[in-house]
Amino acid sequence: MIVYKNRQDDPKNLRRYVNTCEKKFDAKLEDAVDRVLAKKGIRIIALSGPSCSGKTTMSKKLISRFRDLGRPVIVVSLDNFFRPRRVLATIKDNHGNPCPDFDSVNAIDLEAMRKAFDDLFNGREATIPDYDFIAGEAVGSSTVTAREDDTIIVEGIQAVYPEVVSMIPSDESGSIFLSVERKIRIFGEVFDGREIRFLRRLVRDYKFRAAEPDYSYSLWKGVCDNEDVNILPYYKSSDIIVDTLMPYEPGVIKDDLDEILDRVDRNGPNRDHADYLREVFSAVEPVPDEMLPEGSIYREFIGP
Repeated sequence: MIVYKNRQDDPKNLRRYVNTCEKKFDAKLEDAVDRVLAKKGIRIIALSGPSCSGKTTMSKKLISRFRDLGRPVIVVSLDNFFRPRRVLATIKDNHGNPCPDFDSVNAIDLEAMRKAFDDLFNGREATIPDYDFIAGEAVGSSTVTAREDDTIIVEGIQAVYPEVVSMIPSDESGSIFLSVERKIRIFGEVFDGREIRFLRRLVRDYKFRAAEPDYSYSLWKGVCDNEDVNILPYYKSSDIIVDTLMPYEPGVIKDDLDEILDRVDRNGPNRDHADYLREVFSAVEPVPDEMLPEGSIYREFIGP
């Protein structure tokens, strides 16, 4: 468990602490890449993890590493295979309630994905949709053809789903799974990995997906239910599991979280939890986001 401490008494010490956390995390990722590459014949890497685990950043770091090794890279984001939001709005949960959950296997156009993968893995031109989260649908597409020496990174929550894993040749692939594995104690209150990812998601979806906090709250139970069914039973079969908890993150997220929690409906069902979070984080001193390096995993949630 990580115990969070305010370190703003000396900006130089704070910056040094943030840099130390970043270097340790980068070393962890370097080790993960080396371990995957130790498996001979790898040309496909499935990069997966639950919501807000840091997959986009890890994908960029993989690209950089492979290019340093002189290996061309093709990245396929599985988010591009989401079905239109108007279709997702018709999906019901197990209780018959509307559940437009982007993390569910039902949200994926599996047939389009299967056709794209079959073409891509066999050297043919593959069509990849370009999904826009603001528009709620694909706004175009692109084509890509993989050569024999290309490394293909398949990135997305869905890369661990059995329906997707079955589309990827096992003898040519390795897998990396990201999550928040450790807990963090914030002035007496303990947050587990799932709770930390929820805080990340509140901020990310508000800033980059035009999602008000009450909407994010409404989806979270479905997200967790989906993880219990489609992720937790399978993720331990991944070749590598990487913990993406950053010890400094409560301070980085504090100001954004304050603004977002203030927008929670004051008469709605999420107000008590929002007030609880605000009380816990009231003792957290902000960590200026300019202290984070450009390639920090936390830029994925707060922006550049």
